[in-house]
Amino acid sequence: MHTESTKVLKAFFLTGALFSLTAFFVQLGFFHTPNSIVQEWFSQIANETLSLIAVLIDALTTPTLFIFWVVLASIVLLGRDLKKEFFIFISGITVSSVLVVVFKNVFRVIRPEHTLVPVFSNLAFPSGHTTLITVFLFLFTFLFFNSKKRKREDEFLFLAPALILIIGISRMYLGVHWFSDVLGGLFLGLSISFLMIWVYIKNVFISKNTV
Repeated sequence: MHTESTKVLKAFFLTGALFSLTAFFVQLGFFHTPNSIVQEWFSQIANETLSLIAVLIDALTTPTLFIFWVVLASIVLLGRDLKKEFFIFISGITVSSVLVVVFKNVFRVIRPEHTLVPVFSNLAFPSGHTTLITVFLFLFTFLFFNSKKRKREDEFLFLAPALILIIGISRMYLGVHWFSDVLGGLFLGLSISFLMIWVYIKNVFISKNTV
């Protein structure tokens, strides 16, 4: 258990450092060319089918529907009597939501000019969708399956990165985020996830040793 918590803590510091580096290079303008290249590529491959898929993904991940998914996941955890897991899950979502707003206002990166869907704010970095979906999927997958050593964990651990990748790509395709926004959101989401998992592992370890 101690070795596992150490590995998770190292992963937290690594992904946190990667987020910090991404933010630093964004401020230096390092991503200007890569962002433009990626944006141009998406505009070249755009077609009605891809646009329909991207808009559908956006519709399924609006703030209102995201709250619905969080409530649904919470019901699942509480329904399995996983109160500690529920607390860690909600804490991760809350911390992510707050940090996304804070960092957006600190870095004040403006979104691409032309977007295919309405946006609530012109501030882009880091991608809130990518950050929150990363935390949601990684935390829920870990907490739900790890708590009871449930089967099929490997399948869901594969599914989580796939969904995160799809949503990140859709944000760039829709023109609401730069490549660097999605990259920063991924690193931030992973960092928060590892921190919450570390807190969970330490809590379980302490509980076992105090019984």
